[in-house]
Amino acid sequence: MSLLLNLSVLLVGIFHVFFFYMEFVLWNKPQGLKIFKLTLEQANSSKVLAANQGVYNLLIGLLLILTLFISSSYSSVVQIFLLTFIFFVGLYGGYSVSKTIYIYQALPAFMTMFLLMINLSSPVINDISTSKILNITNVSKANEATYNVQKNYYSYIKPLIINLPILQSRELISKLIKSKKNWMLTATENDTFRIIATTQFFKFKDDIVLSLNAIDSNMTEVNMRSRSRLGKSDFGKNAKRIDHFFKLIQSEL
Repeated sequence: MSLLLNLSVLLVGIFHVFFFYMEFVLWNKPQGLKIFKLTLEQANSSKVLAANQGVYNLLIGLLLILTLFISSSYSSVVQIFLLTFIFFVGLYGGYSVSKTIYIYQALPAFMTMFLLMINLSSPVINDISTSKILNITNVSKANEATYNVQKNYYSYIKPLIINLPILQSRELISKLIKSKKNWMLTATENDTFRIIATTQFFKFKDDIVLSLNAIDSNMTEVNMRSRSRLGKSDFGKNAKRIDHFFKLIQSEL
């Protein structure tokens, strides 16, 4: 579903970049006259207005595409706002200008919003953990009810077992934490790392704790908890953060 949603968002963004090209570049050219069913005189007299509209479409399209590259759960909020805007503008354009606008603007935005809403039907929780006993500063252990909901929706979020002694595991985790430009290590104690993550778009602060446990002389268990400080729902961001970091660890082995 995530791939389909991203492709749909990308398509709507590309459409709007193309709308800019038609309105800004082709408006009074032969191709533009044919597409918009205008005379050369009509096109020349409305060229400035069309160019202005084209710039709006360009910015909307580029911002939509940009949300696909922002590592933040709040990119979904921006997508909802832009798609809602596009949808209603498309409805008005289809009614007042041409019914083809329903097809090329309103319908794609509506379908993408539908996919987005399905994707956002994740649980209303903002705290994900591979272990109920991990504490975050000023926050108690993972809530039992939240932890049970998490297990139903994110069953793949489990402790990571790596084939490294505890000392090497500690060195690897420390190196990977330092490589994350939006992570700030605030404390290290008894093989527990406490981190503050800053989201790229709105600069919100999230809390992370990583804990290492020696299973035997050659194996280590890694547990991780990620919690958003703001909001009731993280739109799946914390689960994605844990999954991504565990995959990063595995890629280094």
